[in-house]
Amino acid sequence: MKSPQLTQAFADWVLEEIPLLRAMELTLDEFKDNRLTLSCPLAPNINDKGTAFGGSIATIATLCGWAFTMLHAKTLCDEPDAVIAEQSMQYLKPGHSALKAVCSSTVPDTFYSRLQEQRSARLELEVEVFSDSQLIATFSGLYVARPQR
Repeated sequence: MKSPQLTQAFADWVLEEIPLLRAMELTLDEFKDNRLTLSCPLAPNINDKGTAFGGSIATIATLCGWAFTMLHAKTLCDEPDAVIAEQSMQYLKPGHSALKAVCSSTVPDTFYSRLQEQRSARLELEVEVFSDSQLIATFSGLYVARPQR
């Protein structure tokens, strides 16, 4: 099994396939030591109160977990599918600057073994969203990946 890698081709593909992310000016920043970081500036994600829009916070968190899942699934499948099955979001405080989402997790062996068997694999992830280096939201998501048929 190859190591998961964040490539420019993957980042470009994500931005092409999900147009909302271009409007958000979202970037896939770094994937190192099982830690994925995404970010977006405040200006295109601002609400009427001058703080980060809740929908943008939810989107960056959801996408961070989805991209984490996809990067791991791609170690075994050339073109996996991944979807979110369940999610929970808690908003802790307003965001007054750029948003940064971080997903860091150990992936269980069962995730990989199920994909190798050409079966669906589940992955429970936590994502933290920061603004001004302060934690502003937490996200829990259950993702399902499978080899494309």
